[in-house]
Amino acid sequence: MPAIEINDLGSLGLIKDVESHSLPPEAWTTADNMRFVNDGAERVGGRAQIFGTPGVAPHFAIPISNSSQTFWLYVSLTKAYVYDGTNHTNITRQTAAVDVDYTASNTREWNGTLLGGVPILNNGVDVPQFWSSLNVATKLAVLTNWPATYRARVVRAFGPHLVALGVTQGATVYPHLVLWSHPADPGSIPSSWDTTDATVDAGQTDLPDVQAGIILDGLPLGGRFYVYKEGSTWRMTKIGGNFIFDFDTFLETSGILAARCVTITGDGTRHVVATQDDILVHNGNSTESILNKRMRKQIFNNLDTTNYRNSFMFTNPESNEVWFCYPESGQTNPTRAVIWNYKEGKMGALSEAAVNFRNASSGVIEAASDATWASVTGTWDTITGPWSQSTRRATPDA
Repeated sequence: MPAIEINDLGSLGLIKDVESHSLPPEAWTTADNMRFVNDGAERVGGRAQIFGTPGVAPHFAIPISNSSQTFWLYVSLTKAYVYDGTNHTNITRQTAAVDVDYTASNTREWNGTLLGGVPILNNGVDVPQFWSSLNVATKLAVLTNWPATYRARVVRAFGPHLVALGVTQGATVYPHLVLWSHPADPGSIPSSWDTTDATVDAGQTDLPDVQAGIILDGLPLGGRFYVYKEGSTWRMTKIGGNFIFDFDTFLETSGILAARCVTITGDGTRHVVATQDDILVHNGNSTESILNKRMRKQIFNNLDTTNYRNSFMFTNPESNEVWFCYPESGQTNPTRAVIWNYKEGKMGALSEAAVNFRNASSGVIEAASDATWASVTGTWDTITGPWSQSTRRATPDA
């Protein structure tokens, strides 16, 4: 039997809506626990503990880097810790030197952002917190100038502004409200959220399409901020003047499945978002689905109808991938992932994997270096980093 040469194994990826005998040899009918990379296919790698033993079981983590090192700030439902490459330190907010525990009830409630290098954490139940100094001796604290009676489902940075989505004031819920702060100076936090003060650029607007459901998340892309409701997507563009921001509908009938179900590709050019019945990619102008018909049906028919809100999406830039992790029918937390390599072939390549984690974040980790004095070149004047540590990018999960 003559040999058949097959090249570019990663060019087409997983295709489920075409009979196998009709597919080109590069296509795959099953791609379980594997990924496509560098025009080939390989098994999804295993997992290893990289931070030692954390102070609490992490539910959310965010990396923060300065000129000399990387910190990982992470939280449980009630506590906050930071890992500096060596030690885990409790930085939970305090009153009179006593921890004041947070009151989150689910992993999906936590979100975070960096505003000019300042980390801000939010869970929709407590007042947003910020880490005023990248120092393990500094505790988290209430976000200064935040309106005391306000809470927000999501807080994101957009340029020098903070944007709050899904706002509650006291006992009143404003599910269509977008609230933004006065712009902050670099390395600082906003000085005002007062929308009635004409001397500052804080403001708010209600998105009028109430039939499209409530606001669930938002993320910047290419100089604009995209607000995702359950059934529509809005663009927020800075125009200055009295209005400060302009709002227009980007997608009238497509929104987002749940909070955390949108991410940006590693090259920063596109959003990937899980909607109520599809996974879309857009660049702010055009939109297309990354799923074929059979795979779309398989995913959304198998998605747990109660716990779909625990689904989430993250980018693995090291492998040019976006992962959509979701709980299968009967499961509470994600058990399955669709993996899209956005640089393979013309349209990217899909594969699948089993998962058993609730969240993930990508960033640089620091570990002990295996370098010796004999192998180091340069002088103390020219070496600016910590000589005892090495860094590499990884994607920790929880």
